[in-house]
Amino acid sequence: TDVSFNLTTPKPGDEELVGRQAGQRVFIFLDTEDLDLDLQRFKQQGITIHDGPRTEPFGRCLLVKDIAGNLWEFVERS
Repeated sequence: TDVSFNLTTPKPGDEELVGRQAGQRVFIFLDTEDLDLDLQRFKQQGITIHDGPRTEPFGRCLLVKDIAGNLWEFVERS
């Protein structure tokens, strides 16, 4: 399944919130069908890998950090 996001610029006065919307926690969780392919693409695009891939009871996970510092977790369910 293809997914797209529309990222917008912050309103005046909200700039200091960018990258801190979720504090130190994961900002967005996304399911994926092929975590290894995603990892390969992320590395090719220079995306920061924050943690993983790692295996959890529910599947494999990969945590990436975006340019604003938000953490995104990709999960390939077992």
